[in-house]
Amino acid sequence: MRTSNKAKACIIISEFISGLFTPIGMPSIGMFISLWITPLVWLSTSTKLISFGVIFGITTVIPLLTLITLKATGRISDMDVSKRKERLIPILTMMVCYSLATWYITQVHSPLWLTMFFFSGMVTTLIFGIITLLFRWKISGHGGGIGVVIGYIYALIYHNITIGLPMWLLIVSILIAGVVGSARVILRKHTIAQVITGILFGAVITFALIRP
Repeated sequence: MRTSNKAKACIIISEFISGLFTPIGMPSIGMFISLWITPLVWLSTSTKLISFGVIFGITTVIPLLTLITLKATGRISDMDVSKRKERLIPILTMMVCYSLATWYITQVHSPLWLTMFFFSGMVTTLIFGIITLLFRWKISGHGGGIGVVIGYIYALIYHNITIGLPMWLLIVSILIAGVVGSARVILRKHTIAQVITGILFGAVITFALIRP
């Protein structure tokens, strides 16, 4: 009985972690970080709130509403989109949202490195889509999402774009990646290889594309 209770608690915690660090939330986290540890922190509060609100609406709210609609209409079996064959529409939606975010950031004259953050998200989503749909290997979207954030933070530090040296933030993001990856494996949504590949792909692609 105790073992069963522990297993249930572990699953509940893993589901909470998966929901908290969902891939559709990563662009907003990246935007928040940008407004916190870079020279953008000196922008007016109203400008920061508007920019964050627009990005949150485009990259988090729209994909979430899309998933809810797909679930309600029976197009996907669960909000995690666990079945590989059901991932086409969510992937296309995320690519469109990243494209819109990239366009918006360009229109408000944001620095190149921030524009490339959203562009790297679009590229990562495209590559994940190709691997998932054509090569029939369900690479971890959760891993890719947190990987993009890791690559972005490291790129900001590497190119000396940050205010100070927030190595602690990079360390925290890596630890979160480990926790999220473990949660996905515990829930049997992905294998260890799929999680690690997702994290590495997201981090490497993003770091490679960020330019000062």
